[in-house]
Parts: sequence; structure tokens; C-alpha cells
Amino acid sequence: MSILILMSKHRNPTVLVLLVLLIIGSLPLYARDNRDYHIRFGIDVLKDAGFEPLEWKRTAVMCNQTSVNAEGKHILDLINASPVARIPFVYYMEAPVWKKSSLVNNMVFSDSTALRILTYPELVFSTIDILSIDALLFDMQLTGTVDDPGLSMLQVAASLALRYDLELIITDRPPMSVSEGFEGPWHPGFELPYRHGMTNGELGIYFGTHFFPGLRLTIIPLKQWKRSYSSADADYYKTPVDTVIYHPLQGAHILERNILRATNLWVDKNPEQLWFGSPSADPFFIKAKLSDIDPEYGNIRIKSVHSDSVTFSVLSLDQVQLTPFCKISAALRLLMILYPGQITINFDTLQFMTGSPDYGLLLKEHRPLNHIMNYWNSEYREFEPKRNAVLIYERQEEFDKTHTNSP
Repeated sequence: MSILILMSKHRNPTVLVLLVLLIIGSLPLYARDNRDYHIRFGIDVLKDAGFEPLEWKRTAVMCNQTSVNAEGKHILDLINASPVARIPFVYYMEAPVWKKSSLVNNMVFSDSTALRILTYPELVFSTIDILSIDALLFDMQLTGTVDDPGLSMLQVAASLALRYDLELIITDRPPMSVSEGFEGPWHPGFELPYRHGMTNGELGIYFGTHFFPGLRLTIIPLKQWKRSYSSADADYYKTPVDTVIYHPLQGAHILERNILRATNLWVDKNPEQLWFGSPSADPFFIKAKLSDIDPEYGNIRIKSVHSDSVTFSVLSLDQVQLTPFCKISAALRLLMILYPGQITINFDTLQFMTGSPDYGLLLKEHRPLNHIMNYWNSEYREFEPKRNAVLIYERQEEFDKTHTNSP
């Protein structure tokens, strides 16, 4: 089996981007798996390569409870079994909004590996630790939205790698949210829209290009993945991993649910569909009013729920064929107009989550929906070519045909 490490023809010559392409044509796919999707994460590709990209390097691993492969095996269990990997430090990342997990307590580390548990946002790295390593491997499942603490951790990893001249190795993963396109309020700190639609590796290239020029970056790419896939329909994980994934829905409705966290609306915890509402609101009236804006809202579904000894009706936007940000913004805007004082939004929370002080203000001032949807067009126009320039998988066929030799 041959491994080719190649330099990407990146538009920014100061950014070193290495893509590790593994020839796995002879590897058997999962014979017992009848799905149409056989996605292999970067950690699976790294394992298939015998962890060759880690050989002769003292590599620290930055991970959390989501750092599992398609079979639910954690990256540390996989690397610990490798005879070539030398892991002096494991930075196990935690965040208040993530599910608590006892996963790390059940892991067995070699005597030469030290465990460092770091909690976001107070991430303190020992200079002595960093100076004693050659590379930093980042592997976490990100949601694909800017309010994910893992996105900040990836940026921290890139910053450390550049400052101390380390190689940043990213075992690639797709976002849990939709990967096609982008939408939502503009986050000026990350220079990203709320939902950016990029994989971990593509984010690494984006940060390396626009924030950390000169970053030494190695991407272990996904295999058998297409941008049209989403975690909701592709079932990325072959085994149930609900206890270790940031979002129990594994990607469905991430954008809408995150924004709804800033409201006082009741939200159903059913992992398959998104229902929300309030005893104060009449979903039938909301459906009629939204249908005046776009006939698609005629597909809104309504059902009764019982909560806190009260029975009331809630609605679902699942069948409305519009973008998630458009749907949830239209609903919140109308709810605030129709039920002032009863339907409330914590605008500080909304700003913290989206990074945008403007989105809450637009809702609060009852701006027309088309005004909200077009508000960040100038940022979108500048962002789109930058995003297109770092998308790996649109060019994967070109990479494979040009740079892959026969085993």
C-alpha cells in the first residue's frame, strides 16, 4: 500500500498544505453494511495507513469525547495500538455546553503519555510541553456552526502550531450540519457565517490562509464522502454514539436548535424531528401568516403536546423546503410581532452564539424578512471565493487523477 504526501497548489504560497492521500481501492468495504454510505473519517484513513504520517514524530493529540471513528472507537484507543505513534501528551478538551462523558476515565495510557484535561474557554498550554513535541494532531467532531467551542479549539491549535513551528495534523471530519452552502449571521471574529459548511480540514486551510500564514498543515482526508451528504441522512456512525456526540441529534436541526436556545420557547427533545412553540402562541395563525410570505410555509405541521400540566399546540418546519436560517428567522420574527412580551429572546445569548450584534437587533426591530436574509450580502460576496478556494472535496477527483500512482 503506498502513501503519497503532496503539496496542494494553494493560492496562498505562504501556506503549506499537505494532503495525505491513501490508496485504498483494494481495501474491502463493510460487507455487512447495506447503506449507500461508507464514509471513512480521517482517523480511519490514518489507521489504514498504519499511522505512517505520525512516524518519527512526537505528536500531541487534541481530542474530546467526539473523537471516534465510524465504529465508535476513540482515536486514543486506535493510536495506543500503533507501534509507530509516539504520543507524549493528550490534550483532552471539555466545554460546559458539551455532554459530560466518563470516556477518558476508562482509557489506558502508556507510561510515556501524559493526560492534560483542559476546559474551554480557559485553555492553558504549558510551554515546556509544547516545546517538547514536533506535531499537534487535532481530531474533534465539529457541528459546522460558529458557536461550537471546538471551532475555537481548532483556531487555538493552529495558533500554537504556527507560534512554535509545529506541524498541525488534522484528521478530517465533515460538519454535523449541512455541508452545502452557508448561511446565517456573520461572525467577524472567525470571518465566517453562522453555518459555514466546511470540514475540519477545510477550516484548517481557511485559518492557515487568512489568520496564520506559514502554518505547516497536514490533512488526512475523508474517503467516500460527498458534500451533499449530511449526518442526518448519511448516518456517519455505524454504531450508536449518542453518549459521545455533542448534539444528540447528530446533526439534524443544529442551526435552528442552537438559535432556539436563546428563546423561551418550548422545544421538543425528540431527536428525529424539531417541534417548538409556546402555550401563548397559536401555530395555526402562525402557519397562515407565514404562508402569505411564501407558499412553502403551507407545509408546516402542527401537533398537540403536554408539558408542565398544560396542553398546547406546537409546529414543525421540517417539511418546509427553505434554508434553516430563513425558516427559523421568519418564525421568530413573526412570533415576536404577534406575541410581544410573551415570546422573548435573550439577545445577549443570541449575540454570544452567533457572534453578531446585528441579528438580534434586526429581529427586535421587526425588520422585513428579505432585509434580514440580505443583510450580510457584502460579507457573503467576499467570503464565497475564499471558501471555494479551500474546499478540498470538489477537487478530490482532480487530486486523485493527477497525484495518485498505482500501488
